[in-house]
Amino acid sequence: MHGVFPGPIDTDMTRSVDLPKTSPKATARAIVARVAAGELDIFPDPMSEQAHRTWSKDPQALARQFASM
Repeated sequence: MHGVFPGPIDTDMTRSVDLPKTSPKATARAIVARVAAGELDIFPDPMSEQAHRTWSKDPQALARQFASM
């Protein structure tokens, strides 16, 4: 079973979100590539990768980052 944890994706739903966004096509390609590579937890864009690294080291630091958004 795979878990996919993307950051903001450039869609109508995130139109008003003022953060860097990844295109749907780039997100889909990253997901397919990482499934093919056998990854189970998939972070398909730079923002989600960074959030995961931060959370892995210091979950409270990530909570503070999200709280400041």
